[in-house]
Amino acid sequence: MNYEDVEVDIVFISNCIESAYNGHNYLKVANSGNFYARLERGIYSYCGSKGLGIERKSKEKLITIFPKLIYRYHNFEYNGYYYIMSAGKWSRLKKY
Repeated sequence: MNYEDVEVDIVFISNCIESAYNGHNYLKVANSGNFYARLERGIYSYCGSKGLGIERKSKEKLITIFPKLIYRYHNFEYNGYYYIMSAGKWSRLKKY
């Protein structure tokens, strides 16, 4: 596996959210179990302790939700790459 070091900051995360909201890509955050939150084409879907859910949320609300999840679980998937934080540094790995 070839991990590349990358810069991930709030601006990059906001751009990912914007792109996924407008339908160009998807953004997914998962914990180590089966729980996840996903944004694709403006649709927010999740699988959590209360089951599956699909909601339409405003872009402003999503910009507050996803950074919290990303910094909590230290990973996300975007545009065919896994982004993982380890030892305070972000790396990415091609999904396929």
